[in-house]
Amino acid sequence: MAISGLVWTLVVTHPLAQPLTTCTCLDGATRVAPPFCAPWLAVSAAATSPAVADAAPAPTPRPSVAQEVERLMTEMTAAYSKVRDYTAILHKRERVKGKLLPTEEMAVKFRKPYSVYIKWVGEVNKGQETIYVRGANDGKLRAHRGSFPTTTIDLKPNSGIAMTNNRHPVTEASLGFVIDLITKNLDRGQRDPRGPLVLTDAGESTRFGQRVRCIDAVFPGADYYGKRARVCVFVESRLLSRIQIWDQADRLIEDYEYEKLRTNVGLSARDFDSANPSYNF
Repeated sequence: MAISGLVWTLVVTHPLAQPLTTCTCLDGATRVAPPFCAPWLAVSAAATSPAVADAAPAPTPRPSVAQEVERLMTEMTAAYSKVRDYTAILHKRERVKGKLLPTEEMAVKFRKPYSVYIKWVGEVNKGQETIYVRGANDGKLRAHRGSFPTTTIDLKPNSGIAMTNNRHPVTEASLGFVIDLITKNLDRGQRDPRGPLVLTDAGESTRFGQRVRCIDAVFPGADYYGKRARVCVFVESRLLSRIQIWDQADRLIEDYEYEKLRTNVGLSARDFDSANPSYNF
């Protein structure tokens, strides 16, 4: 008989304190005196144990933070590729010429390929409006201050007046531009031989009633857009929720957060026309 095919029982001469006396095969054909029982029992138990016969599969390793970042960035890019237009409240704070400016709140409309309307709705610059349509108005934006004097003017996007208290021109005001900037810097950081790009999962939280997932990144060199960044993504839509960037002196230089982001709402040319009666140009 093969040992692996046996099931063994212990026969004890006294139920309380007597030593083990024999090993007996269930069919009663084999009786063996100690100390030979122990190895036979060990071999038989190993052959018939459910833990060995039906061993559970090894757990799947959890993805690394780098793999999670790559997945989130891929999903964010894919989600934006399906966006034709969007509306949102943009909370914007920037450091310009060394000074951290107050947070601005802006109602934004955007339509691909590149038409943008912005109205300041918070206390800072309240009532100000800007429209820019790529390829229209001789490449200029149209704007008014929303307060006296209320004259509407056309400006080149990179002109001194248009860039007052701004780190970026209106040509870089889209969600797509920010996503592209983020993904390029993270991708470059992961491939940088100077390494490492330090990534930390900052977990989930709720912002303006929506769940967001955040990742912190510290870049390996001074030639990146910033020293470190926090990128947050809406859990449901996978679109960008917030981006914060710090400079090499670890000062916050940019903070953009989207509230009430709605996509593919059916914006038309009328939404980017300064003659729209609901605007104040």
